[in-house]
Amino acid sequence: MRKSNFYESMQVLERRKREAGAESTADLYRAVRNRFGRYCMKERLLLQDVTAARVAGFRAALRKEGLRVNTV
Repeated sequence: MRKSNFYESMQVLERRKREAGAESTADLYRAVRNRFGRYCMKERLLLQDVTAARVAGFRAALRKEGLRVNTV
């Protein structure tokens, strides 16, 4: 069984949202994918690698950059 790549999975979700006409949501998915990729230094991530601890670290890094809670 092939393990799911996080970035590819996010691209699929983005494409589905665009096809459904949900452009704003698709844009948010793309932004998260890009920012998370920079946070993880572009390392190859499987969906199972996206843990609660990693997401908490990502959230803390965004806050450290000065982003407000509603943006994070």
